[in-house]
Amino acid sequence: MEITVMKNAHLQYSIKKYALCKEAIQSKHIIKLKGDEIPIFISEELRELIEKNNITGCDFLEVKVI
Repeated sequence: MEITVMKNAHLQYSIKKYALCKEAIQSKHIIKLKGDEIPIFISEELRELIEKNNITGCDFLEVKVI
């Protein structure tokens, strides 16, 4: 979902908030949305493996799963 709000002629704000469908992502560890290069979604299990193996250069944000 993306919401764009025009504050005035010079400023524009965009807000993106993702939620993933539990049934659609079941048993998947890496997910990319069609048409979007970024972000890439990963499972909690994969995130734990990345952290356990001290892999750097990754930032994680929690996404709601419904």
